[in-house]
Amino acid sequence: MLDRLVQGDLFALMLIFCRFGAAMMLLPGVGQQTVPMRVRLALAVAVSLAAAPAVSASLPPMPQSGLAFFGVVIGELLIGFFIGSLANVLASTLQIAGMIIAFQSNLASATIFNPMLAQESSAFGSFMSTMALVLVFSLDIDHRAFGALVDSYRLFVPGTVPDVELMNGAMMRVVANSFGVAVQLSAPFLVLSFVFNVGLGLLARLVPQMQVFFVGIPLQILGALAVTAIVLPATMSFFLQNYAALFDQILLGR
Repeated sequence: MLDRLVQGDLFALMLIFCRFGAAMMLLPGVGQQTVPMRVRLALAVAVSLAAAPAVSASLPPMPQSGLAFFGVVIGELLIGFFIGSLANVLASTLQIAGMIIAFQSNLASATIFNPMLAQESSAFGSFMSTMALVLVFSLDIDHRAFGALVDSYRLFVPGTVPDVELMNGAMMRVVANSFGVAVQLSAPFLVLSFVFNVGLGLLARLVPQMQVFFVGIPLQILGALAVTAIVLPATMSFFLQNYAALFDQILLGR
């Protein structure tokens, strides 16, 4: 009985923890550097134990050789990091959109601390990232990530070599989608900046003695803040739809 516990159950729990723990080190929210390491570790252990009954049937028996043992563990870690990276890359969409908005509103030099990156970033990016993180947990969208981790055992069978080509293609699509969504989120500000700069150019030609930048920059900042207040609900809704659909469309191939 003790042999079975050591060689079977503990090995299965370790494999589950490798995949779930590696993914949760990168998932937005739970994988941030501002979250204490002990909290992340405890959460990864709790989620691994909760998921064990659902995925234990997919786990291979304990390998007899040390080389095969480490190969299985490394494969599970790689898959976990891959799934966490997908969510992390898509979450960076708001950082890209925030930087575009900051440049278009002349606020690129106004940076504040971003808890998701644990470093300074644009004010718009930090604000949108923090709001998106709150909405992800408030609307239980974070559960999609845990569901995708459980379903990933159908796509990436433990004990086999991960499909690197599939992982590479999925990552490229997510990166491309991230930039595309960022441009769509910042589209109203791009239009506003274009129209406003054209207006400033015409004003500079009509009234050469006027300091158009002295007059225009405060108005451009005010316009960007007004547009933010108007489009923010639609922006967050569009981003959350893309984030929630990530695991279904890219990882699970639905």
